[in-house]
Amino acid sequence: MRRLFPFIVLGLSLPAWAGKKKDAPVAPPPETPVAPADAPAVEAPPEPEPEPAPLAANADFVATFTFMDGTTRKGHVSTVERGVDRFAETGWTDAANKVTLTLEGGGTEIESAWKDVRSIDIKYAPVTDADCQFDTTFSPTMYMCVLRNTPTVKTADGKTWVGANMHHWRFHLDGQDAVEFYVTKLPARRQEGAEADLRDAGVENAALYGELQADLSALIKGKAVARLTIAPP
Repeated sequence: MRRLFPFIVLGLSLPAWAGKKKDAPVAPPPETPVAPADAPAVEAPPEPEPEPAPLAANADFVATFTFMDGTTRKGHVSTVERGVDRFAETGWTDAANKVTLTLEGGGTEIESAWKDVRSIDIKYAPVTDADCQFDTTFSPTMYMCVLRNTPTVKTADGKTWVGANMHHWRFHLDGQDAVEFYVTKLPARRQEGAEADLRDAGVENAALYGELQADLSALIKGKAVARLTIAPP
């Protein structure tokens, strides 16, 4: 005879999560990268250099340069500048009362506009005849050798003159590099190096004179102006 045992269901309490769907895991927020302590500081980019002011037009003619090496440059000139000082070491000026060419002839001296010049022919003395000197008002001392020349100038009215202006000139040719030149007395200048302090003050540096004469020799075989012609545009 089969015995039946009663099946007793016990009431058990289930955990709260039982029978519920788990939520999807939430990704943690991304970490902000931290630069290492020894990383160099990032500098702001430098400010761009301001554009140079455009040159004022104060001329309107065509210039043709012939140099001592036989090469030529030709172009329309819209701006003429002259050194503020004789050597343009303190800058350039385009002021109307500064950019005229001093001419002498027959006991007369005039200031001519460049547009009224038709040609300048320059003959240079031998380099061995250069006049050399030093100037102790500069520190270090400035040395200079100047080569004498004869600039024959013809003007639009048919007259012939001698150029007497010793300043450094600069013609700006449209679309080209500027041409710098001297009409009268071609100079070569150079300051002494630091070793000059080891010499007695007032003692000339003969070796430096030799270097300046070599500079002049290179100029009159190269880019010193032999002839300049000017024509209307």
